[in-house]
Amino acid sequence: MNLAILESHPPISKKALRDFERRIGCHVPRVLREFLLNHDGAETDAVKTTLYPTFCACPFRSIPLARILGIQGRDPRVLTIEQTLEEFDHLIPRNSIPFAQDAFGSFLSVDLDSEQVDYVNIEEAGNGTPATWFRTGLVIADVIESAGQFSTILQRAQSPAKRRILALRVKRRLMGTD
Repeated sequence: MNLAILESHPPISKKALRDFERRIGCHVPRVLREFLLNHDGAETDAVKTTLYPTFCACPFRSIPLARILGIQGRDPRVLTIEQTLEEFDHLIPRNSIPFAQDAFGSFLSVDLDSEQVDYVNIEEAGNGTPATWFRTGLVIADVIESAGQFSTILQRAQSPAKRRILALRVKRRLMGTD
């Protein structure tokens, strides 16, 4: 998967992460924890960042990823992980927390036991069928670790020109054309 980060949010502190985990009553997976300690969420290019579910029960061939959710709200129009948990509690699979949002407002959640990623479709079907969730066949590391690799490399570049060059190199490497 290619994760094209447009804007990375400032990191959160370990204390803020511990407080968040205490409020929601569980620990976030290691991969998500590391991402949040480096970037408290990120905006991604939904056109270039696409997940391809591998599990046949997921009715979507691809999911355009718009953002990785954070803990501290930076934009009042974008829900945090905790706000998403509160607002969509009736849709989120038990023992899961949301961590990303697609370009259409639906989101991805991670099962805290298996680290499997579920797609939570918040739109109701035209025939009145309520919104539902699907297992994607991916694990959270499939999504987050590529985000961390991409943004860490970009952070090392000092000038905008170096960042553009590195972004192109990383994109080629992730696409396997390098």
